[in-house]
Amino acid sequence: MATTINPANLTTPQRVNLLISETKKRYGITLKLNQDHRDPKQAQQFHVAHMFVYNKFKHQLPKHRAPGHKTISWKHLSDPNVTWVLIDDLKAEFLCTKADAAPQLETVSGKKKWRAGFEPDEKASKSKMTTFLSNHRVSGMAAPGKDGCGEPCGCGGKASKHITNEACDIGGMPDLARALAKNSKGHLDPVDEYLKEFQLCRPLAHKPEAQREEWHVESIRHVQPKDVRTNHPTSYLYDGLDKQYLGPDPQAIVA
Repeated sequence: MATTINPANLTTPQRVNLLISETKKRYGITLKLNQDHRDPKQAQQFHVAHMFVYNKFKHQLPKHRAPGHKTISWKHLSDPNVTWVLIDDLKAEFLCTKADAAPQLETVSGKKKWRAGFEPDEKASKSKMTTFLSNHRVSGMAAPGKDGCGEPCGCGGKASKHITNEACDIGGMPDLARALAKNSKGHLDPVDEYLKEFQLCRPLAHKPEAQREEWHVESIRHVQPKDVRTNHPTSYLYDGLDKQYLGPDPQAIVA
């Protein structure tokens, strides 16, 4: 039974709260907000690390790039005189020496330089940032913590939608998918169809696996997001979803 509240009059967080409460009532499933308290500094950390390690944006490039790559130049990233926007005090979270120690600065003739024997190492720092992203389950694109980005990246990107309250990450989506699949018919994604009731969508749910974020939810705007599929197999791209709910051969249905 549809909710009597009009989600179009609600903010994205309010729509998500409505989704969570209604899902608990109807299916007994607990959806949880993940990263709901992400602040600009954390978003900027994710962004800088992502832009140095791999940069999965297609057209968004750092101002100072590594030769032949679309990632931040190590020479620029490790420049002790570059002030990092929002997170300059957190450089130790990213940079480390070959001995896995924190780099040390000194000032000579008014300029900062790395103390001999305590210079940051590119390979060790990249490994540390890769682990940082993995620990926070950041596997795709990560937007800046502020509009315009800033040093040491300088890509000019817009602030993360998690910062502007335009997006939320929701845990428990596979459980919801299994419940909805029991009564699913046809080729429409039952999760996407259910979310429409709350004026929500998942613009990253049907991207290639390396970029896919089934848990990322945003408000539906006037234009349907181009990455939301409206016709596909009943498996609806949930890897490992229990096939007892999907029929004997879901791949036999061609999108």
